[in-house]
Amino acid sequence: KEIIINMLCSGSMGLILFFGIVGGYEQSLRIDGILDVPGMLANGEAESIAVSVINTLPFSKIALILYLFVIVLFLATTLDACAFTLSSTVSKKLRPDEEPNKGLKFAWCLILILLPIAVTYAGTNIDTIKSIVLATGLPLVVLLFIVYFGFLKTMRKDYRGKTKLDIIKESKLEK
Repeated sequence: KEIIINMLCSGSMGLILFFGIVGGYEQSLRIDGILDVPGMLANGEAESIAVSVINTLPFSKIALILYLFVIVLFLATTLDACAFTLSSTVSKKLRPDEEPNKGLKFAWCLILILLPIAVTYAGTNIDTIKSIVLATGLPLVVLLFIVYFGFLKTMRKDYRGKTKLDIIKESKLEK
């Protein structure tokens, strides 16, 4: 419980702080006439905004290298987690202590990489991409609610009437 609350609070505060600073800096660039971020958005240059903003910073080369490193690190860990989850989900008779097939995991990783590249090179505009995300995301929201309620049902069944100490004792016995 504490971990979930910490993740929600820390993540939210980090995002508020990040977007507050970056958003304020971008507004300052626009007001000072250095960089017209809204104009870039209107002209369909959304993908180059981050690099353009970083190039206005002092030590921009170092900041850009750090930015690229963080993007690659985030992308690698996200793709790995998504590929693992998808390959675990589609694997038949996979025991909880087993890893999914590496070939299947690699195939999902390729799909997750090639799909956005194909959409980008197809010359689609941002509205088409938004429609694709919305069309694929809405069914997932329904599935997430089903998973959430199933999780709550299982938790109620497994832990109804047990105290926090009982649950801790059970978890220590399993290790």
